[in-house]
Amino acid sequence: MTIHSQFNKGLALGPPADLIGEGYLRRNRGMHYLSYGSYRSRFGSLKLSSLNAHSIEYFSNLYHYGVGTSLYRSTALIKSSLSGDTISFAKMPPVAGIADYLFGCEGSDPFKVDSAGNVTSWGFAIPASNPSAAAAAGGSLADATWGYQITYYNSTTGHRSNSNGTTVSATTSGANNSVALTAIPDPTSIDTQISHVEIWRTVADGTALFLLTRITAGTTAYTDDGSDTLSSTELPADNFTPLSAFFNCLGPHNASMFWLSSTSTQRGRVYYSPIGRAESYEGWVNVCSNDTPLNKLFLFQSQLGVIGEGGIYIIGGGNPYQSRQVSGCPGTTSPSTVSVIPNIGVIYEASDGVRLFDGTTSVIVTPGAVDRLFRGESVGDLSSFSGSVSAYCRDEYIISDSSQTLAFDFKKARWRDLGVGMSAIYYNTETDEIAATISGAVLDFENETKYKDNTTSISISLELPHLTFPDDRKRTLQHITFDISTEGEQVTATLIHDNSETTLGVLQHSNRTNETIPIGIDANEFGLRLTGSLSTGRVELFKITYNMNEL
Repeated sequence: MTIHSQFNKGLALGPPADLIGEGYLRRNRGMHYLSYGSYRSRFGSLKLSSLNAHSIEYFSNLYHYGVGTSLYRSTALIKSSLSGDTISFAKMPPVAGIADYLFGCEGSDPFKVDSAGNVTSWGFAIPASNPSAAAAAGGSLADATWGYQITYYNSTTGHRSNSNGTTVSATTSGANNSVALTAIPDPTSIDTQISHVEIWRTVADGTALFLLTRITAGTTAYTDDGSDTLSSTELPADNFTPLSAFFNCLGPHNASMFWLSSTSTQRGRVYYSPIGRAESYEGWVNVCSNDTPLNKLFLFQSQLGVIGEGGIYIIGGGNPYQSRQVSGCPGTTSPSTVSVIPNIGVIYEASDGVRLFDGTTSVIVTPGAVDRLFRGESVGDLSSFSGSVSAYCRDEYIISDSSQTLAFDFKKARWRDLGVGMSAIYYNTETDEIAATISGAVLDFENETKYKDNTTSISISLELPHLTFPDDRKRTLQHITFDISTEGEQVTATLIHDNSETTLGVLQHSNRTNETIPIGIDANEFGLRLTGSLSTGRVELFKITYNMNEL
């Protein structure tokens, strides 16, 4: 009797070993993501950076890394004193018409980075004090009461602060009237990105304030003599500074930025900016209870959503916004496992396995395949699994718990075991690079020119479904034929029979070869495992043929 093995499916961990479907593998560590009909070992990885990054983003043609409590632009340290938590990044203009900035928040110090690598605060404080106003002679103001407030302004980004809300006033009478403003606070001691102080004024005897002029930051006095024309721009009151507790951001959507907060009384809110002004928050929508906090914002098919411990919620409207919970969709306590797959859905780790939300429902991905790992079981050579990072890369959802990494291919509907741990992962769509932190360095993962992961050999482990026969129909395995190419690498073959293991030897060939190994073992159950550590070549296994007789 001759039996051939196939390798066109992925990893299957459902017990028992003999009931795994044809083409599936009990172990497929180190398998190539493009394998069709054969087992092919994966590419190695090229080092991008020696930094041990927990957060990765690509902006203005350079990688930006969160490392400990610091932020790096390529190899240059550009910001310190962060929380050390994963950084949430978003790229969009500070105001409409301005070039994109890289915005970041991590629960302690929201910041932004321009294309040259300059780091400034995300927004800035309101004026801490008021100027003084007094009537003066020598101008053309009418006899009236004039009210004034001030704001701070950044001429590079177009962002302004709120005022401190207090109107100072002066009453003029007689001819040639002016109002002298003195003791105007100097904002450069607060934030060097503030370039101007904006002066807002009422009309004669009015209460509403309109933009009158801007003066250079550091100028402490201004005389309103009627020569500056009052504009029609009314003083806004929706330029609140982003909160230090903001830990997750998303933008642009509806030309706005959105945030989540870690403050205990704000964990059920989604905050949003005014339209076209990413540096300010305008308000929030209450989504759920603070006892079941929100964890991750996402954008799928132009629809804004948020996933929390209690479920999935859709944020609708266009400022103001409304929210609704999607019935029957479990949430997650692992926000870093949430990834958006274009035109397919939002994938994430839930308490019962990896789920896909398609905009309407949430279902387990490939039930029975690997979800046992996410339910606390250890299976084969994989330990129980709880993801800490993820990304959608080249048709695969890659998820890692920092020591193990799995990838699910949506086109082939199969899982593979990558054989490494990742503490950060980012798919660079501009360069088609998978930037991942592996063993304390950032690597271009699965680079087709490399045979190792930087300096580390690639571990492979392949185990086929077991062949099992009734107790009264024991078989003799006469020999096994391997159709294999190892490119000079050594691959150890181990036969699993009943409750024993026998090492068959080492397979090593420079070209594709058929190698037959005599066996002569009687058993009711046969399995086969191939293992290796690759550093200079790649392995491809095309077919395994078992030849056996019935006793």
